[in-house]
Amino acid sequence: MKSLKAKRILVAVSMLAGAAAAMPIATAAPAAASAYDCTYYLKQKGYTVGSKVKAICDGAYKHRDSLSQVASQAACKGVLYNLGVKTNHADRACRLAANLP
Repeated sequence: MKSLKAKRILVAVSMLAGAAAAMPIATAAPAAASAYDCTYYLKQKGYTVGSKVKAICDGAYKHRDSLSQVASQAACKGVLYNLGVKTNHADRACRLAANLP
């Protein structure tokens, strides 16, 4: 009886340890992909993604949690629009970069 209970406890502890080890990976991955999401979205819409687009998507991503997020979003949309990206596509791409809905 005691060995069965000990095995159950051991299994439960090992499952919790595995879940705890996987948690940082699961929570960190989406944020790391945001600048990529911006460029990928634009590629999927048929735009050429060069160094300027990558830089502006990266900038919107880097300022996603700062007080300058509003300015960063405006700059991102403005630059993409000036590069020939449609307004609605620029808006969506910049929101993806900042992890905004």
